[in-house]
Amino acid sequence: MKKLFEEYEIALIESDKANAAFENEPENADFEKAFDAAYKKEFDAFVNLAKGIEEITNGKINFETAKIMINTRFDDLKKLVLMLG
Repeated sequence: MKKLFEEYEIALIESDKANAAFENEPENADFEKAFDAAYKKEFDAFVNLAKGIEEITNGKINFETAKIMINTRFDDLKKLVLMLG
């Protein structure tokens, strides 16, 4: 689980940087491609993390609830999950 959290956090940082570069130069096709790739990586990491939470809780936290928890209580969720495993 620790790896899933780390991958998501790294993807968030990369996506934010790519977004900032693209916003500064919206006509730059390379920045747009970089942002698209970074956002895909972020989304994939988000989905993998939600699935991981569902898996370690044996479905007691379903995929949809895990997604909501990641978006609203990420730091608390990370502390709790890492304490458990």
